[in-house]
Amino acid sequence: MFNERGIAMPMALIVLMILTALMAAFAVLATSEPQIAANQEASAQARALAESGVSRVLWALNAGQQSPPPASGALVLDASYHLPSPLPAPYDGSTTVALGVGAFKVTVTDGSAINQKQVTAIGYMPNAAAPIAIKKIQVTVMRLKWISPVCGLCAGGEQPPGDNTQVQVGGSAAARSARMALRTSTRHQEPRGS
Repeated sequence: MFNERGIAMPMALIVLMILTALMAAFAVLATSEPQIAANQEASAQARALAESGVSRVLWALNAGQQSPPPASGALVLDASYHLPSPLPAPYDGSTTVALGVGAFKVTVTDGSAINQKQVTAIGYMPNAAAPIAIKKIQVTVMRLKWISPVCGLCAGGEQPPGDNTQVQVGGSAAARSARMALRTSTRHQEPRGS
């Protein structure tokens, strides 16, 4: 038989070394986790800033088609539906627009079709000079300017649950709503008597 005297001390040292290594690993993880979370937050904020840039361009394109267009910030397109030349800031990508905790830049160009525009928006967190996170969004926006009225199917009012939908061609949405309300109110009356 083997002599097992003195085995407790080496076993205790081995277990102590394993526990020390685990503690060190958890300590490193605990110190790096806040940095990972901060980077994720900055990345999400940069994407939101880029989306804000796209929203700004959509507003400017829609506001430019109003009659009369607003005094500032709108993109007024010419009769051929082309962007103005030269393109005003901030839509030419030369100006950084500060917004909340970060900034964005946008560039708008004519698309492949007359009713399309290419929008590139870049979000910077916390700023464009020394960014922690950068997100870029490229979209093609299209305006359906040949459809009048703008909706393909206009329906007024809400459809009550369990009711059948009826589509009427012509007329106005307000008149259709009034007729639908009258029709549904007479249809849902309780029988009288008994």
